[in-house]
Amino acid sequence: MVNLVTINNQKYVSDVGFGANGQIAPLLLVEGQENSHMSPAKVRLIKSALPWKKSKGAEWESIYCFSEMEFLPQDYESMTVGTTFRRISFFAWSIAVVRIVMRKELTTATQNKPHADHDQKRGHAGRDDDEIVGVLTLTDKHCKRRILAGEDEVLKTFETEQDRLDTLREWFGIIFRDVERSGVLMTVVHLPH
Repeated sequence: MVNLVTINNQKYVSDVGFGANGQIAPLLLVEGQENSHMSPAKVRLIKSALPWKKSKGAEWESIYCFSEMEFLPQDYESMTVGTTFRRISFFAWSIAVVRIVMRKELTTATQNKPHADHDQKRGHAGRDDDEIVGVLTLTDKHCKRRILAGEDEVLKTFETEQDRLDTLREWFGIIFRDVERSGVLMTVVHLPH
């Protein structure tokens, strides 16, 4: 399931819910055309069993597939119930939050990380502070950051539900009300107090 948008008679795919390896910008539905992703990766669309590909160098990695069939409200309702309540669904037993990182968010201290070579290759005059340079992810017990195709850096590991809620507020700007906090109680993802 993706959003297909037509602008000036050209069709684009836009998928904001896929996760850390998902799209960072709408992708023109033109087979084989390579598009920028988080540098140095590229993405392209191929009409086959798995048309979405992400490049990690010379190899292309299959990420996901979709059809151009229109979905109705009943389809969304059915998929939501299935992914939320079926025990075999990833979303029923795991927490995953993703946020992209812009170049302007990096501090002077983080510029000394392995991704600094990228700036030297481009030259500081060519820097685009609005460039997407990384991804922040929160999974069940960890908050991690990956800048440019580097390794994941663990920013925080949490032992309690309050640790996780504090991390969501600090790194993602997500603040939960009491009624929302109670939604995770008595579920498999709930951490001890």
